[in-house]
Amino acid sequence: TEVNGVTEPSVAKRLKGTPERIELENYRLSMMREEELQEVPEETLAEHNLSSVLDKATDIEEGS
Repeated sequence: TEVNGVTEPSVAKRLKGTPERIELENYRLSMMREEELQEVPEETLAEHNLSSVLDKATDIEEGS
């Protein structure tokens, strides 16, 4: 292994397809998707949260 910057380009080429790099790309894509998903009106979120809480409450009542 040569140290004077001779092997660096080949290492960089090899890194392009590594699982770590692919994982990073996927992570960045999923973060971008999450940012898009966060553009939901608060009213819609509130309704969703409320309905899920109500669903749980009725499940508990039916169980007893």
